[in-house]
Amino acid sequence: MQLGAEPSTLDDQDIFGVAGLWDRSKRDDDARVESCAIIAMPVSKRMSAIQNAKRRMPAILTRADRHS
Repeated sequence: MQLGAEPSTLDDQDIFGVAGLWDRSKRDDDARVESCAIIAMPVSKRMSAIQNAKRRMPAILTRADRHS
């Protein structure tokens, strides 16, 4: 996905993915910790009609970017 590009639309996708980060780590006591975060981007014109005080939305992946 190109930074600053208009986000992918959902019009042509029955299933879609959002960009995110996932990590697994181990604490000093050997307990495993799994963490995740969803990548956000500035809200699109289409989504700005929805109440969105923070003016952001999840970064929607194109079909080509789903398994990157």
